[in-house]
Amino acid sequence: MQDVKLKVPGIDRSGALRHPAEGPLTIDDVTADRWRAAGLLDEEAEYQEADEDGLDGLKVEDLKKIATEEAVDLGAATTKPDIIAAIRAHRAGAK
Repeated sequence: MQDVKLKVPGIDRSGALRHPAEGPLTIDDVTADRWRAAGLLDEEAEYQEADEDGLDGLKVEDLKKIATEEAVDLGAATTKPDIIAAIRAHRAGAK
């Protein structure tokens, strides 16, 4: 697994479209290598380690509370990784 940041949108192995606004993503090595070869990764990006913000250790219920408190639009996000991505994207856009 690797933490990466996208320059442009890319499709992961599950078929999900991932966006640069999501912030750093933790993805499998195969996807990271494929995205790197395609020039999709921001290799010079400086960013927090994925869990430095503490979101990965929280339960979905707690993540939803944070999303509400920070006025994050969760859209169709219902899974823990999608909710975390929405929160991180919202925070990245607020900077």
